[in-house]
Amino acid sequence: MRGAGDASVVFVDGFAKAKDWIYVSAEVKALAEEDIDYTRIFSWKGGQWGCLELDQMAIRSVCAASLPQRAIHFLDEEGEVVTLTPEGITRERIPDAGTEKGKLGCVVRMREIARNFYVCGTQGQIYRRERSGWAHYDQGVHGPSAPDLNCIDGISENSIYVVGDRGTVFHHDGKSWKHDNPFTKEHLRWARCVSQNEIYVCGRKGAFFRGYFSNWTDLSNPTLREHFSCVEIFEGRVYLASSSSLYVLDGEKIQPIDTGLSPTPDGHRLQANDGVLWSFGSRHLCFFDGKKWTYVKHPDNP
Repeated sequence: MRGAGDASVVFVDGFAKAKDWIYVSAEVKALAEEDIDYTRIFSWKGGQWGCLELDQMAIRSVCAASLPQRAIHFLDEEGEVVTLTPEGITRERIPDAGTEKGKLGCVVRMREIARNFYVCGTQGQIYRRERSGWAHYDQGVHGPSAPDLNCIDGISENSIYVVGDRGTVFHHDGKSWKHDNPFTKEHLRWARCVSQNEIYVCGRKGAFFRGYFSNWTDLSNPTLREHFSCVEIFEGRVYLASSSSLYVLDGEKIQPIDTGLSPTPDGHRLQANDGVLWSFGSRHLCFFDGKKWTYVKHPDNP
């Protein structure tokens, strides 16, 4: 097992298939510091850990299909999609993505929207998985001077949002992409679509907004000096994650969460599913059932 001598890992992304069943992608810290692409995929189901080694890969996004429930997908920044099912592993390539000569750059985020899979990345890249394979879905967005896109989400094929650097927001109404008027200069890291008129976006220096295309309310709190990396909805409340902590929107104010856990968990990715809210921090994994936060100890990060 490569890197087995170093017990420390950094979690990059996670997905909760059920309240007691998760997948997380992780870098081996020592190898990452040497700029070596190598990923461990960990599964945790019913209290038992499993591990899959992916050499020469940097998995940036983990995503599961709503149907069938058994498939889980892992997006490598070079555009390779690894799919894991009980029958085995399959791989496919997004043709134009990657850093090789003639390619368009890295991809970073994969989401299922209305049973279709979408991917976004640098230089305004957006792809959709068609029956024939991965196809560009970025007419009017992609280009040499286009900003890097960091997240994609939507409620239907007629309402999809992508967000990116320098406050970039695009909306697809089922016909074409439209560029929203800039309402922040900060890099936006995440988008969470709840309904047609309730979209949340967050990013650097406390940037946090609620609204919809061309109609946004600023909920930012720059005094927090936090870079928000994710926003999620659980039991009707809005939660945020930063590299150092977890937050909740209390009315119109962002408040830190006292999880009661020690050490205080870091934040990175959030996902609500099956009656719990999972927090996939860079080093800590925990979940909230609406009453209590619980640590899930990882053997490499005790």
